Amino acid sequence: MSELEQTLVRIASASERIASALESIARARLDSGPKPRLTVARSPNDSSGLGAVNLTTDGTLNAIIQNLGDAETTLLEPTAEIGNVRALGQIIQRGVQPQPVGEVPSAPNGPGITVTFKLEARAHLLKDLPVTLRLPHRPGRFPGVTVLEVEMEPIGESGGRPGWRVDNSREVQQSNAEA
Repeated sequence: MSELEQTLVRIASASERIASALESIARARLDSGPKPRLTVARSPNDSSGLGAVNLTTDGTLNAIIQNLGDAETTLLEPTAEIGNVRALGQIIQRGVQPQPVGEVPSAPNGPGITVTFKLEARAHLLKDLPVTLRLPHRPGRFPGVTVLEVEMEPIGESGGRPGWRVDNSREVQQSNAEA
């Protein structure tokens, strides 16, 4: 092997080590920065008797979303599945018309935001079925879009309305989220 070839091999090897080090630094910065942390829960200061997820008599499923993290995030077209019904959520914020996209500020002590899902008039027939909420948001724990998937079980009446409790919750990268 000529001296030039040996030099090129050393340069290529050094380039690979530099690229690996830069990738490691970038990953460490991404993991240590401020991040949102969404959860389905009422604010710790909330004294209402309703559950975090409840169903009104007009067939509206309401979910209270808290951001316990240290960075705000944007909720992107949340969905709810209950039985064979899938509904797109509307984000309710003060002073703004309900929208499928909205900001969720970092507020560990609440008040959080409300997401409503218009189910059908027969929603009362669904009150004994599990609910799955999918809450895509950006930025999140992962690059791109993070999806909080929340599986909930019915708890019967809570504050005079059918309600659900969180059974399982996980954050996934959107490409890995269930369709």
